[in-house]
Amino acid sequence: MFRDSRAARECAAIATAAAGPHKPDSDEAGHESRSGTPETWLSPGSRAYLPAIHGVRGLALALVVAFHLFGQGRVSGGVDVFLVISAFLITRSLRHTRTGRPMHRLGQRLARTFSRLTPAALLTLIVVGVSAPFIFVDTTLEAVYRQVTASALYVENVELAHSQSAYDAASITTSPLQHFWSLSMQGQFFLLWPLALALFVVVARALTLRQRHSIVVGVVALATVASFLYALKAVSVDQPSAYFSLAARGWEFGLGALAALVPSRWTVRGRGANVTAWAGTVIIISSGFLIDGATAYPGAATLVPVAGAIAILMSIDTGARGTLSRVLSARPITHIADISYGLYLWHWPVLIAFLTLSGNATIGATAAIAVLAISYPLALLTRTFSTTASAWLLAVRRPPRVTIAMIVGGILVVAAPSAAYAQHLSTASERELNQSQQPTGTATSTPSPDGSAAPGTGIEVSGNPGASAWEAHQPPQADITYADPTLPSARAAIDDLPPDLYFRGCVQNWQDQPSFTDVLVCDDPIAPTEPTRTIVMSGGSHTLQWYTALQVVAEQQQWELIVIDKDGCRLQDPGATFYGSDSCRTWNDNAEDVITSYSPDAVVTVGTLTPPELSSEAVLASQAELWQRFIDEGIDVITIRDTPRFGFDVPTCVSQTSATEAEQADCTQHRSTALADTSPLSPGAGTTNGADVPGGGSNPDATDPDAAQTEIAVTDDVIIPHDITAIDLSPWICSDTTCPVISGNVLMYRDDDHLTATYVRTLVPWFEQELRAEAPALFD
Repeated sequence: MFRDSRAARECAAIATAAAGPHKPDSDEAGHESRSGTPETWLSPGSRAYLPAIHGVRGLALALVVAFHLFGQGRVSGGVDVFLVISAFLITRSLRHTRTGRPMHRLGQRLARTFSRLTPAALLTLIVVGVSAPFIFVDTTLEAVYRQVTASALYVENVELAHSQSAYDAASITTSPLQHFWSLSMQGQFFLLWPLALALFVVVARALTLRQRHSIVVGVVALATVASFLYALKAVSVDQPSAYFSLAARGWEFGLGALAALVPSRWTVRGRGANVTAWAGTVIIISSGFLIDGATAYPGAATLVPVAGAIAILMSIDTGARGTLSRVLSARPITHIADISYGLYLWHWPVLIAFLTLSGNATIGATAAIAVLAISYPLALLTRTFSTTASAWLLAVRRPPRVTIAMIVGGILVVAAPSAAYAQHLSTASERELNQSQQPTGTATSTPSPDGSAAPGTGIEVSGNPGASAWEAHQPPQADITYADPTLPSARAAIDDLPPDLYFRGCVQNWQDQPSFTDVLVCDDPIAPTEPTRTIVMSGGSHTLQWYTALQVVAEQQQWELIVIDKDGCRLQDPGATFYGSDSCRTWNDNAEDVITSYSPDAVVTVGTLTPPELSSEAVLASQAELWQRFIDEGIDVITIRDTPRFGFDVPTCVSQTSATEAEQADCTQHRSTALADTSPLSPGAGTTNGADVPGGGSNPDATDPDAAQTEIAVTDDVIIPHDITAIDLSPWICSDTTCPVISGNVLMYRDDDHLTATYVRTLVPWFEQELRAEAPALFD
């Protein structure tokens, strides 16, 4: 699974960039009707070449690339400029299309547009797809091939929205193809908008040009307003999904189209045009520095870069010295615009490949220059290839339908094998996870040929014993090897969740959005008719990672196990010491009443918070306050000590370093940096080492699993109730000195801080042992 970069969400949404400056198409000249009026789809407007537009594309592309490489994950707004300009240019061209045989004209339009866009895109996708197994980490391959398919089919934005990608700057876990999202959105617009207009022309043949034009302007204006209102709503509900939504981005296309449809007398001319155009340029450049578009777009803040683009489009200066068109017509800028499509296609996969091969977490100035140095010749070659391919596809005597068929065929040649291989990888992962749900047995060793089993003699261990290996030998040991492959593999680990919990859709999403505040309940699907106990699990994903173990115990003991949870949200008092997001606070406002309504015998929750979110492992004051209220109501509180947080994706590290049970030092962590010497939940601690964190939604660390890590000072004023039950499974997770990532030939973590369900499954005997020892009343 990929983490979607904030920066990579900008793209060159440029149809004509591949072919250079815009020139009228062959069917735009129109023909004379009997009245002598050009008979075109809509009222013809100015067809004058606007040199500033080509330069603005180059400028905006430079901003996109600069922010990708130097912007620390910020979004420049360049993509929004491209969307507006793209809609402006295609609409400006469509209004001049001749009326005769509208569907034939539509075929010509689609053939021309996609013959410019598709060859370069497919070339990039082929190179990425072929090189992926040799460059990118194994954990990303399934997503790479899924996105090769989606990008080839112009639905990458849909794929990214469906996968609920998270925000991150460029890294080895970032998709090398996620920048195709806006190219896909642009392709969707370039297909739907001409099609809709052609159908309208067929239906409205009897109307005059002015009537047709007025109706189109009115409909586009209404659709633009509707899309903008939808964007405002969508951003407030689920901004990451809205970011990739054509419906939420449609208003940007709409404004570009309206700019091309309005009468030429509405444009600004003379000195005022020069001022307006330069003002628009300043707005475009400054928007990336003033607005964090990754979290704000495509909402109201998007009006800033869009307004800058509209200001330029509506300004027709004289072209004299000092005017924008004169400056943007300079050869260096027009050269950038000429190769902008290819430069955009290549710079992002080159960047991700560089980070992967170098092992660097971030890119510096020198590396950024190197990425540009590699991307530039690739862009030049791609432009040559694209120009040649486009000319061949648009051969004079070739009918548009044949050209379109050839383009579709090329798309399918790339998409079909990629989809098949992605499915193969997915099936292999599912098969592996199903296998890992079977009993793994215990650790057994094969003596060395001389019959000895002393350290250093090469003990071979069979199976995937997981946690039981801690009984047979304290891992990791350099003299232990396994005959069987590690389960789950690094590629499959990301999906190694409790299979019968998260897929039911009853765990609230972690995102800080008003739509993710409802208290959902996961009822027990196998609850006994007369349960002996009712247990509620709550407290975020670090609580639910233990669901696999507790479910086994609950089924054996005839308990009813209920889950009431919001991921990324601690179960806590929502008062002054609250720690988390606004949506987490709202959820907690209601969760306590929902939990108590079930009259549970016990509430199971994570009890500590481990670094680097805190300076050292500690208990949150807000959690301790709620625990006391539960105890006062006669509900037992069972707390589980938190697991280590590594600060990097463990499966990716294992894949990159080819880590094994014996050789995993590059991915392990010192116990002293992960856990406190003594658990803050130790019995009878009373006033103990804990975190008294004033919050109110101001701290991002508990709201976003991938947020920047900010240490919070630990204090000594948290009162932990004496009557809580504290379970500590750290002896099966860390040794006295090290916290390994592979134990008993089982990969322990599915990301940077969550245990795999496979490893938790091997922990069941010790989980039950600890539970019986600390909460014997539950078993009476």
